[in-house]
Amino acid sequence: MSGHVPRQLSNLQTGPGMALLAILCWYLTVAQEMSKIFCFFMAVLWVPRGQTYVQSEQGRLEIKSISHVRLLMCMLMVLVRLTICGFLLYAGTLYLVGTIDMRDLLLNSMALGVVLEVDELVFAALAPDSAREAIECAAPLPYSIIPRFHGLDVKAFLFTCLLLGGAPVFIIRD
Repeated sequence: MSGHVPRQLSNLQTGPGMALLAILCWYLTVAQEMSKIFCFFMAVLWVPRGQTYVQSEQGRLEIKSISHVRLLMCMLMVLVRLTICGFLLYAGTLYLVGTIDMRDLLLNSMALGVVLEVDELVFAALAPDSAREAIECAAPLPYSIIPRFHGLDVKAFLFTCLLLGGAPVFIIRD
């Protein structure tokens, strides 16, 4: 009888482990999206202020300066994106915690990942060619290196703290 695990014990060991893995993957997916938002925020902050000016150099579009109104709109967009990420993090965690069947857990965790990709799918399917070409020709926005504290990347540290601090709060709460 070696190697045989009773069905009840097998479900007890794999259920919580699978749920924790699904929640961890969900947190990492949201953290990746938040990291993109943070990089956009940092890049926009480094663009000089003034009248919005875009220059074409060697087939690349380069933003030379941005108006205060456009900067405000970018910051508003960052705030909206962060709010949506926070809501999706909360709702997605509750959704995964409430899933009982292991097959449904795997399916639900994959479905949550797709939710964060909907905007890119809509853009790829519905954006005019001129908008896609402009984005492809756009030069990356330069931004400062992420601050470090004794060699530790502050962004990575903050996301790790949020990940480790946030998961138990949602799971223990219910």
